[in-house]
Amino acid sequence: LFQKILQGSDARVPPSTMNFGGVNGDVDMEGTKRKVQNELAAAALQDLFQKITDKCYVKCVVKPGAKLDNNDQTCLAKLDNND
Repeated sequence: LFQKILQGSDARVPPSTMNFGGVNGDVDMEGTKRKVQNELAAAALQDLFQKITDKCYVKCVVKPGAKLDNNDQTCLAKLDNND
């Protein structure tokens, strides 16, 4: 649906009725498209970081506590070096 809206081909939402706050109500489709793409990319990156964090935590943190012990730190460093 987003692709159709951004391309202006969705019959239910004609481009002439979409107002994204442009000058005099003009539709800045390219600017809006870039914003949506940037937000999607940021969300995907955040999701990737969360998955990596979760996997590293499960793999390396044996006894959760206020601080990481030496074994936890070594494990995380090894994971980081295995790009």
